[in-house]
Amino acid sequence: MAIDQTKQLELEANLFGNYLIGKAPSQLAIDLYCQAMKKQAISLKEDEERQLEFILNNPWSIGMVEGALALLKPQSTIRRKLLTMLAILETCPEYCYLFFPTNTSIFFLVYLFYVGSRAVVKSLLGVVIVKLVCR
Repeated sequence: MAIDQTKQLELEANLFGNYLIGKAPSQLAIDLYCQAMKKQAISLKEDEERQLEFILNNPWSIGMVEGALALLKPQSTIRRKLLTMLAILETCPEYCYLFFPTNTSIFFLVYLFYVGSRAVVKSLLGVVIVKLVCR
């Protein structure tokens, strides 16, 4: 695998990890992601390459593009990559606490409503990005 491709996989791992857990993932998580992508030998279609390039160049857009792909193309290769990183992070001992429920007060229901509403808005904005910008 070319050095440029390895660097891109590391960049993807950093971006996806930061999106999923809110901070840069450990080097172990990055290495595991790179190994997984090399073993899976995922090839992107032309439109997915443009979408991934857009995400890598505009990290603020990842939530919106991912939400749009969940609606428009649930089996998207980009989503497979993202879900691979999620699986890696869930199994890393230093991050497992992030995936356990912690708060069950009545305010948690308000928070869930807020997060759900935000996800819908992001997904709708993502549809615009995917349809217009990533063509």
